[in-house]
Amino acid sequence: MTIVSPTDLATSFEQQQNQKNGNASTTQPTPMMLYQTGFILYNTEKQLRNANKEKKKQYHTFLQSYRDMITSLSPLYIKNIICNELNVAFCSVVKGNNDVALFPAMKSMCGIYTNSSLLCQIGFDSNVCLAIISFYDDYFIKKKQEDEEMKECLFQTLSCFLLHGLIYAQHSQREEEDDNGLHAVMEVIQTLTIGDSNYCIGDLIQWQTIYKEHHHDDVDTKITTLQKAVKHVFVDPTDQREYLLLMLDSCPNSLTANAILTQSSSSTITTKKKKNQGKKQNKTAKDTARSTLQLRINQIRDVLPDLGEGFVEIALAIYDHDVNRTLTSLMDPNALHPRLRALDPTLPARKKDDEIKEAEEMEARRIQKAHLKEMEGQMEQQSYMLEQTALAFGGGDDEEGGAGAGVDEYNDDYDDQYDGQEQDGGDIGNADGGMYDVDLDAIRAYNKATLEAEREASFWVSDVSDFLLKKSWLCFGTLCS
Repeated sequence: MTIVSPTDLATSFEQQQNQKNGNASTTQPTPMMLYQTGFILYNTEKQLRNANKEKKKQYHTFLQSYRDMITSLSPLYIKNIICNELNVAFCSVVKGNNDVALFPAMKSMCGIYTNSSLLCQIGFDSNVCLAIISFYDDYFIKKKQEDEEMKECLFQTLSCFLLHGLIYAQHSQREEEDDNGLHAVMEVIQTLTIGDSNYCIGDLIQWQTIYKEHHHDDVDTKITTLQKAVKHVFVDPTDQREYLLLMLDSCPNSLTANAILTQSSSSTITTKKKKNQGKKQNKTAKDTARSTLQLRINQIRDVLPDLGEGFVEIALAIYDHDVNRTLTSLMDPNALHPRLRALDPTLPARKKDDEIKEAEEMEARRIQKAHLKEMEGQMEQQSYMLEQTALAFGGGDDEEGGAGAGVDEYNDDYDDQYDGQEQDGGDIGNADGGMYDVDLDAIRAYNKATLEAEREASFWVSDVSDFLLKKSWLCFGTLCS
């Protein structure tokens, strides 16, 4: 890209203005020409901070020629040709995430829009604001870069865009249209502040305050806070205006977020080193979370005091604890969530404390654990009794006492004098029954335990346990027949 000198550009602007006034055919400035102009304006302004009076005079001549040229153009041409192409190109560069192209593009946008409130008003595009916020979040928040010059360039552009392109642009409307203008401003601010980790608008307001303090003697300064601009344009203190101011005041900033993050990290390290203080730290974390929730409830009830705390808490839960979305829905009955329509708007806060609920849950888990342990012991006992009974009646799968071993021992010195008695079970329970002697009381106890276990088998007993119980019933059915 060939860089044109400020003097040549100023001469070109003057020629275009003279031709415009003389009704001669003119060559309209192109978006590329405006891009070059913005880049030169930005760099020249930075260089002239410590320059002599002569150079500053040349710069102001160039700047005035630029503004006159913009004024001479058709608003339709500015919007559809110049601003539209510049804005689309800038958003594409931001999405490409290429710092080599992004930095000069940001500087050019700063030079173009901060030096012409008319361009801000005609070429305002919320997508450009979102692109700037995306750039800020990626470069300064996530990557944690310390580039103060680029940060000031970004804030200057976004500030002029919001002040002159959005808020002050509503000043020219008729008084009866103030509500529509306020609603338009509110919608844009809501879009730009979505997300708890969006710190750009909060940091912008903080920067505006500091910038205004350092440049209070500069009558040509274009920077003020968003809150002051809203109060200046929308004089009547309506509910919508107060809600918009509350929205701007509650925007999070990175300084506060870093302090909270540092405190959270320190708390985590302390927890690892001092495990005995875990309960206290958990309580502190819960208290902090409850305090945050209470703060959000209070913010909403400051605007809508007739609503109950319980109703507001449920509304926050429905809208993901987003104060802006919750307030917007509560203020518009047609947009109210169906769950909220069925509730009493004066619903008070919950009386049940979280600690009591947690204690009840822990007690329930303890009882369940004890019950499972008791059932496990019963199953082990029943399995042992089943094994003993099966062995007593010739069952069992032991390698040494199984079926094969029993045949070998039985064939050794075989005595068949008791064969007739074995068929009717006449020796069962007698002292001479030997290895076949089984305690009938033990069998009855086992049958009773098995019956109790079978009643709960549908929930507590696994498929394997069900198989063992069925096997035991077959065994005792044979015994009793």
